[in-house]
Amino acid sequence: MKKVLFLIIVMMSSSLVSQQLIGKVQHFSSTSELSIVEISERVIKEIKLDNEGTFSTENLKLSEGYYLFRSGNESITIYLKQNDVLVINFDAGELVNTVAFSGEGTKRNTYLISKRRYSDKLKEKTDIFYGVDVVQYKKNVMSLHKRYKELLTKEKLDKDFVDHEITNLKYDYLLDLFNYKNSQKVYFGKEIKMPSEFLALFEKINLDNEKLYTIFPAYKNLASLKWKLDIENNEGFVKMDQVFSKVKTKPLSLELLFSFYYAITEKPEKAEDYYALFRKYVTSPNFIRRAKNQLNSVKAMQKEKNHRVLITRIQKDSKLL
Repeated sequence: MKKVLFLIIVMMSSSLVSQQLIGKVQHFSSTSELSIVEISERVIKEIKLDNEGTFSTENLKLSEGYYLFRSGNESITIYLKQNDVLVINFDAGELVNTVAFSGEGTKRNTYLISKRRYSDKLKEKTDIFYGVDVVQYKKNVMSLHKRYKELLTKEKLDKDFVDHEITNLKYDYLLDLFNYKNSQKVYFGKEIKMPSEFLALFEKINLDNEKLYTIFPAYKNLASLKWKLDIENNEGFVKMDQVFSKVKTKPLSLELLFSFYYAITEKPEKAEDYYALFRKYVTSPNFIRRAKNQLNSVKAMQKEKNHRVLITRIQKDSKLL
C-alpha cells in the first residue's frame, strides 16, 4: 500500500511541477544528510527525510546541466533538465553502489552512474591501471574512454545532453592523463616528471574559464588539480602567492583557498606557507583561528617526531661506544 501511495505521489508531482527530486533511502538514520550541490560546490538545497526515509523537493527551478547529489560523504553526478521529475532510490552509506533511477531523466542519469561505477572498478586495480609506463598508461586511459563512449551511445539520449557529455569527456580524458604523475606518488611513492607529451596538451587549454568551470565537472576538476599543483610546486609563500593571484575565476579561487586550509595538515613540510596564504585572503576570525590551531598541531607533531628521531639516534650512538 505504501509503495502504491509513493508512486501516486510521483505521478501527481510530475504533472504539478517542472523539476523535482523524489526518492527513498534504505537503512537511513536520524543523522542522514542529503543535498543537491552545484559542481562548484555551492549547496543549492538541503533535503530532509521523513520518518520513513522518503524525500521530495519542491520545484527546484535549476538551469539544465550537471549537479552533485550528496548523501553524507558520498556524492554522484546527476544531469537535470527543466521538466525532470527524477526518482532516486538508494541505501544510506552505499550511494554509488546502490542508487537506482526512475522517472523523467532516468536514461541520462543511469548512464552517468554506470560510467562512475565502471571507472571506480577499473581504477581500484591500481597496479594494473596506474602501475605501468607512460605508453601503457595512455592506452589504459584511451580504453577507458572508449568504454565511456560506448555507454553514451548505448541508449538513445537527448542531443543536448550528449553534446554536453562529449565536451565533458574531452576534459575528463585530459584529467586522467594529468593524474598520472600524482598517481605514481600516491600509490607507489615515485616522484616523476609529467610526461612532455601530456604537458603539451595542457598548454593549449585555458584552465581559468569561469563559464567552463561552472558547467563541466571534468573541466572543474582538471582546473582545480592543475592550479593546486602549480601552487604546491613553487617554494615559499611569496612564489606560491604569485601563482594563486593569477587565478581570475572566483569559484575556483575560493576552492583553492579552502584547499590551503586542509593542506596545512596534509602537507606539513609546507604548513607555514599554506597558513600564510590562507591568512592573507580570509577575513573570518573564526576560520583564521581554526587554521592557526591546525598549524600549531602540525608543529607539535613535527616537534615530537624530531624528538623521537633524536632519541633513536642517541640510542644507536650509545651502542657503538
